[in-house]
Amino acid sequence: MLTGYGYASAESAGEVKPRLPQEAVLFHETYQIEGEEKLRHAYDKRMATFSKRHEMQVDSWTERVVRRLQSVDRIQKRANLASILKKLGFPMK
Repeated sequence: MLTGYGYASAESAGEVKPRLPQEAVLFHETYQIEGEEKLRHAYDKRMATFSKRHEMQVDSWTERVVRRLQSVDRIQKRANLASILKKLGFPMK
């Protein structure tokens, strides 16, 4: 028997996870790091508030990204993603 599954409460509104602001990720012709740290810290604060409100693990986005990229093994697995998707039938170039 499954427990803990059902329907969302009508009283609670859904919420979209905050995204990095465009000025942190969109560049034209050249990559700019000026102001990046300030934007990242502001985003980390917004994500911490969001995570706490939704009872998620409260660590910063920056910490999660660093953990994800810490080992070469994790990065190399991502390099295989295109071939895996091709094998699954996704149209990849």
